[in-house]
Amino acid sequence: METSADSGMDSPTSINLYQTRSFSILEDRFMATNTKTNVLSTASFTKNSKANNDSFENLSSNNTTYVLDVLANDSGGQSRTLWSIDDSASSSAPPSPDLLSPDEIGAINLSEKGANIWITEEGKVAYELTPDLASALKALPQGENLVDTFSYAMRQGKGNNPLSWATATVTFAGVNDAPELTGAPTILSDGIVNQPYSILATDLLSGYTDADGDPLSISNLTATHGLLTTTPDGWLFTPDSDYSGPVELNYEVIDNQGGSLSAQQNFTVITPGDNTAPSFLSSSPTDDQTTFGNDENIFLYFDEAIKAGTGVITISNGLDTRVIDVTDTSQISFTSSKGSHYVTINPHDDLIPNTTYNVQMGAGAITDLVGNPFAGIADENTLNFTTVLSLPQLIGSNPWDDATQFKIDSNIGLFFDEAVMAGSGDIIISNGVDTHAIPINDTNQVSFSKDGSTITINPTADLIPNTTYNIQIASGVITDLAGNPYLGINDSRTLNFTTIPSNPLLIGSYPWDDSSEFQVDSDIVLSFDEGVKTGIGNITITNEADSTDSRVISVNDATQVLFDDSGYVIINPMDNLASNAEYSIQIDSGAIIDLAGNAYAGISDNTSLNFTTIPTNPLLNWSNPPDDFNHFQVENNIELFFNESVLAGSGNIIISNG
Repeated sequence: METSADSGMDSPTSINLYQTRSFSILEDRFMATNTKTNVLSTASFTKNSKANNDSFENLSSNNTTYVLDVLANDSGGQSRTLWSIDDSASSSAPPSPDLLSPDEIGAINLSEKGANIWITEEGKVAYELTPDLASALKALPQGENLVDTFSYAMRQGKGNNPLSWATATVTFAGVNDAPELTGAPTILSDGIVNQPYSILATDLLSGYTDADGDPLSISNLTATHGLLTTTPDGWLFTPDSDYSGPVELNYEVIDNQGGSLSAQQNFTVITPGDNTAPSFLSSSPTDDQTTFGNDENIFLYFDEAIKAGTGVITISNGLDTRVIDVTDTSQISFTSSKGSHYVTINPHDDLIPNTTYNVQMGAGAITDLVGNPFAGIADENTLNFTTVLSLPQLIGSNPWDDATQFKIDSNIGLFFDEAVMAGSGDIIISNGVDTHAIPINDTNQVSFSKDGSTITINPTADLIPNTTYNIQIASGVITDLAGNPYLGINDSRTLNFTTIPSNPLLIGSYPWDDSSEFQVDSDIVLSFDEGVKTGIGNITITNEADSTDSRVISVNDATQVLFDDSGYVIINPMDNLASNAEYSIQIDSGAIIDLAGNAYAGISDNTSLNFTTIPTNPLLNWSNPPDDFNHFQVENNIELFFNESVLAGSGNIIISNG
């Protein structure tokens, strides 16, 4: 979440399209060790500071990380850079010597109250609540504030220009605490096929408390496989005709002060007199399968909903025997969904590879919902299988195989089905002439994601444009966390791709090409695949039927063209477009460039991006219920969602059944 100085926290619904990309730094930040170099002398600070103190107020404790634009109110324009950050707070006294040393992007510092702070790639400050600070905020009463500070140094221009420093103040407002589940919920009794079922509000609230002591109630209760009607004590559930099986209740526990918690309960609709035992349909692995991964889950499929009875499930190869109680929820789970009923068995320890196991269980270990027992499996032949060693698998890449538009300066991503780590050897990227042999342990060119499932390759030298490369990896260069090797890529065809220059690409727009409902007062938004800035040239908006209505806008006209820092260009023509007219957009080559100066090729025709306008009247985007919906519950609210803020006019809304 991002905010600028002297502002409160934006709500999620107020974030503009071109603001959303600032979140990415929070997901992929580089947690560097804060090793400081290039220390300046104290004479490098200027007393005539160009840095101004910042105040970020009324921040909500509902988030854990914020992006703070501390330079927004500082002097220096685009030439200013964020030099360092520190936990000290001083706007008049000499600053902390720590500010003399530049901070690397992603290097962790602490605020006065102990929050993690670091400089982002966009030159802003990421502010992350620690668990202790988050706990303090949770205990903060509504109406009270928690104030934190940190200082920062900025520099205008390059070279040996002096540093300026300022203090940023971060203020959190106490909020109402939402309800919490702190006790055991009520276990709902079974219902009967084709009979109404009473649901008490007290049962749905059982186990929930509110830290502020607010009285709790239920809101937005929904149920699967039937209809709900309100009663003085709760609701009456009428099941679908002849339905038997699980019913899921979803609802909100609210404190009537704005706090809410999503909750779920369930019960089972049963058929009285049901004495038919569940039937075993199939399994994974299948009987006699010879290629079952030794770390995979075992699935048993039945013809009706089932649950744990009494007994054990035994998995054995004669020497390695796993005896698992059916009630051990850490290894066994039961699922019924959309006509599929199955048991999942996930042994604590992986099976041994290259050996044959069988699955057995006694009668009654598994039952249907009314207690009829499954007969069980009492021999070694009904379900036996042979295991193989589970090796990490490459499940995707960027670029994908045969990609034709991979930029020469882009990072290469390899995506695996499990966490992996560096083994030994090289990743080879080659077009036959230009070959990059990158050691897997070269942390300057190879990095692993936090969860270990993604490898990012950033070659020191860019690839060559307009040629085809392939990637090859020997077995063992990459392994899973247990040391099992990824078998690799040993040919030039499995993963090959064609490169293009690093010029920015237009990847989306609003309006999109051939759009027919663009409101005349809307902003035009161009989305690029990387950060862009002004070059030299014009953006032309042409009225195809009236040449006198063409708008020629210089990209340097800041009153009509805005560049954010994350790849969006927003065009707000000085005068609204004409309604019910067809327009096209042309962009001069070089009018828009990326941050390295590479030019966007532009648009030179009137068909690549054309659209038709409509008046500014608000549009109904969607509704709840949607059109032709046939399961709308009688007590639910009807909601209409528009493309802009609306207010009451005059007249009626008519709801009729004829």
